[in-house]
Amino acid sequence: MKNSKFEDQLSRRYIGDDGHWYLFCRSCGKHRPETEFYNKKNSPFGKDSRCKIHFNKKEKDDDPSMNYLKLNPLTENDFKMAKELLVMMGYRFDTDIPIHIQFNRKHKI
Repeated sequence: MKNSKFEDQLSRRYIGDDGHWYLFCRSCGKHRPETEFYNKKNSPFGKDSRCKIHFNKKEKDDDPSMNYLKLNPLTENDFKMAKELLVMMGYRFDTDIPIHIQFNRKHKI
């Protein structure tokens, strides 16, 4: 019987021909030298699972499974429709009271 978790950990780390440890970066899918990873105490090898390049990357990769994390800017038409809906629900935009305060007062929060 195979222990897939153990085999997975072995495939993520190995000693190269130069005698240095190499770890698998889950973002770029390549094995990189251990020095290219940040320290992380609670991970199996004491290193982060992403290399420094991908750890510091400000933009996330275009992974379709991560689309729920991306925020799309609101278009002018969408804002207009949302504003009309809020007005129909009884909220006012002509006052200095923000909508979230009006909501709290309306629902006595």
